[in-house]
Amino acid sequence: MITATDKKTDEKRNGNVKRKPKNFCISTTIFPFASFLAVYVPDKCTTIYLSIVAAMLYLSSYVYLNENGTTISQSTIQSMSRHTMHGLLYITLSFHHWIRLSSQSFCHTIYMLFIVWNCDTGSLLAGRIGKMIFSSRDIVGDLMMAFASGRQIVKIIKRISPSKSMTGFGGGIGLGVVTAIYLPEYMIKITSILTSWGIVGDEGIISIFGSMFQDYDYVDIQSIANGSFDFDGISFVKSIAIRRAICGIILSCCAILGDLVESAVKRNAGKKDSGKLLPGHGGICDRFDSTFLAVGIYVLFVVCDDS
Repeated sequence: MITATDKKTDEKRNGNVKRKPKNFCISTTIFPFASFLAVYVPDKCTTIYLSIVAAMLYLSSYVYLNENGTTISQSTIQSMSRHTMHGLLYITLSFHHWIRLSSQSFCHTIYMLFIVWNCDTGSLLAGRIGKMIFSSRDIVGDLMMAFASGRQIVKIIKRISPSKSMTGFGGGIGLGVVTAIYLPEYMIKITSILTSWGIVGDEGIISIFGSMFQDYDYVDIQSIANGSFDFDGISFVKSIAIRRAICGIILSCCAILGDLVESAVKRNAGKKDSGKLLPGHGGICDRFDSTFLAVGIYVLFVVCDDS
């Protein structure tokens, strides 16, 4: 008696397996190249460049054929247009901000990354510890449920990612704020140690390496002691520690929002990870999703601080 499994095996052996037609869309081909070029576009040309690319992506999404030459449904075309537009405005602009920040200041780049990543770490630890202590209850979420606006926020977050907890978000914001306040002082201490070892300084290895790529001393860690993280742009607050705390709160909230956006995209696509490039993390977007909004906001902090 020949079973269905045996039939499938014979079909694979004979090469008679019916493959699902692959879809082809020009917009998915244009998007990677347009995103790559966007990070090198001058700031004054960014808006017009995005307008042109957005028009190209929208129109090219209608050139959407499968291997049989038949057109795809209108709903699929709209879905493709929506996702390419989201990628252009969200991911492409984020990496444009990354290039702008990294070319301006090494120490600001490290500072922003540590705040965002420590926010992720604090969210993970607080969420797990909270479940252990409170018997898998989201204690902060339960408190928020007592208010109408709080219930709406919790419901939206649970709809996007059921595994996330408000207790975790609270822990993430807390660790992000602590990092924002105290990291500059530790960076100064580490810099003094590296300077004494001849690694950082006018003749240091890092400074020599950095000068190969910039017309000025790219490694500006020593400028921390001169007020790089005093954030004079928010001078209405006298205390520098409070200024840093404000920066930490804003960046941590942006990190959480960025993580939720990525979770919503993956949930809509029915995927667990955005890719498989980074073992244990998934794709590039899974590792940097928390920075996509935060880096743009932090660029504003740096620009205001320099003006």
